[in-house]
Amino acid sequence: SGNLDEEEIKKMQSDEGTAGLEVTAYEEMSSLVNYIQPTKFISFEFSAQKNRSYVISSFTELKAYDLLSKASVQFVDYNKRQMSRIYPKGTRMDSSNYMPQMFWNAGCQMVALNFQTMDLPMQQNMAV
Repeated sequence: SGNLDEEEIKKMQSDEGTAGLEVTAYEEMSSLVNYIQPTKFISFEFSAQKNRSYVISSFTELKAYDLLSKASVQFVDYNKRQMSRIYPKGTRMDSSNYMPQMFWNAGCQMVALNFQTMDLPMQQNMAV
């Protein structure tokens, strides 16, 4: 699909430009990308039973900390099978950050931080 036919050339020369061609290009490019499917976390047992490495579940820092406190071995095993994303709790109105290290240690692949604040957790994330 790298060659342009007459109709595509006319479109490029018209007022519409290449907008229609860009959609086609995006579709072709997106077909090359592997997607990770977001899914709601139900339980460690359910996740182990499904055993889908292409899914990701998101947890607030409080939920992730709770899982680490109550079921750390299960949480680490879970992170060996599928991806987890940890994000700041909604009450962090001052854009402060939590310490990401404990979640990295548990194998959490994505630990989201507030980039507006250059505090110790952010410096840790940037390896400064």
